[in-house]
Amino acid sequence: MFWVMRFALICVALAACHGSHPAGPDAGIDAMPGAMADAAPDVMADATPDAGGPIHVHAQLIGAPVAGLPVLFHDPSGTLIGRALTDAGGDAIGDVPDGSMVTVVFPATSRDNTMMNTVVAAARGDQLVFGSPALPPRGTWTATVPPYTGTVAALDYNIAFPCIVGDSQTTSIDLQAACVPPAHGPAMAVAADVGVPGGFAPRAYIEQVDVALPAGGNLAFTGAWLPAVSQAFAVTGVPNGAEIGIGKTWYRGGLPYFGFARMIPGVTSGTLPGPGGGDAWRAETIVCLDPQIQQCQIRFRDATDPLQLGDDFAAHRTAWLGRPTLTFGARATSAWTTDIAPDATILATRIFGFDENSIPQAEWDVVQPAVAATSGTVTLPELPADLAPLWVGPSTDGYSETELDRMETLSYAAVRARWFSTPPVGELEVAQRSFSQLP
Repeated sequence: MFWVMRFALICVALAACHGSHPAGPDAGIDAMPGAMADAAPDVMADATPDAGGPIHVHAQLIGAPVAGLPVLFHDPSGTLIGRALTDAGGDAIGDVPDGSMVTVVFPATSRDNTMMNTVVAAARGDQLVFGSPALPPRGTWTATVPPYTGTVAALDYNIAFPCIVGDSQTTSIDLQAACVPPAHGPAMAVAADVGVPGGFAPRAYIEQVDVALPAGGNLAFTGAWLPAVSQAFAVTGVPNGAEIGIGKTWYRGGLPYFGFARMIPGVTSGTLPGPGGGDAWRAETIVCLDPQIQQCQIRFRDATDPLQLGDDFAAHRTAWLGRPTLTFGARATSAWTTDIAPDATILATRIFGFDENSIPQAEWDVVQPAVAATSGTVTLPELPADLAPLWVGPSTDGYSETELDRMETLSYAAVRARWFSTPPVGELEVAQRSFSQLP
């Protein structure tokens, strides 16, 4: 799910890796009803187009160019005005006007299911890269920690270093890299109780302010475990019946290296245990209208007091998105409504098609500028008749979700470039988000 991908703060703790999230301290979020694991966005854009030139498209899978993929060029209304196939280098060119839609189709023969990606409001000179980049060098690392002897229902050790995480029930932990890690940086070890409500309660921590991480090396934590500190929160101005969540990311020397987020049903104030450490912190406030996470708003802010995570929700409220409805056909649509005109930069919609066994068969992602209106419809571009079966043929049911993001003062073109860059940096620029999804 699109919002789940953004929700998981452990990825932010991995130096802004914007893609798939290894298991970690945000398990309380990912275990919520309806949550599904997700992969990185499948389209990237260049921030410095050559104004006036044609639109260049490149398609790749794990960094390798893919030939023979359909590339569709549509006018701003979604009407097909041109099509091409990627060449041996994975490239295609469309000489189309500003505001055009560009779609690349990855059929099931090139991946597990059919994937369609659409960029709305493409500009002449854009350099659009669709697909997945080459995987970063994974390397092999381990971590060792002293045994934690406190009382817990179920003990789990969590390790975080910029771009690297790991967790284990033993004191020797294999580490996974989500991108290329720095040669040195801050590191955190957390001993957590995962047998409690919420699934993740830090009990103790060890922080290393700056440690070398040689390839193939061991990240050894020594010294005594320090008891977790109390993170106080109080969220005011919350609508009746809403539920809140709290998130936090730890930084040191400008590097994010540890984070977690948890929904906290039934309360708006209290305390959460967490590690100390860091020299800067980013707080996250999550407010959802129902426990199924179907309508949510999320606000990020710098935490001047690392132990105070509260917020005045009413003072920073953005748009509630109505749950989208999904209409199938050669041009699928997803309608949305809000109770106030959104103050946002980017609108993203993800639409899924499932077979009779509820197995995803097709997915269509649309990224476009946010519109200042209280309602609208995302209409997927016209699909040529010979390609329509890739979407509508295997589908007997569907699913849709919509996301609004306010990216501070960035333009749509700049947001698109930051959001889909490699390595991605857009995550750290987000100020507020709203999410909705079908029940």
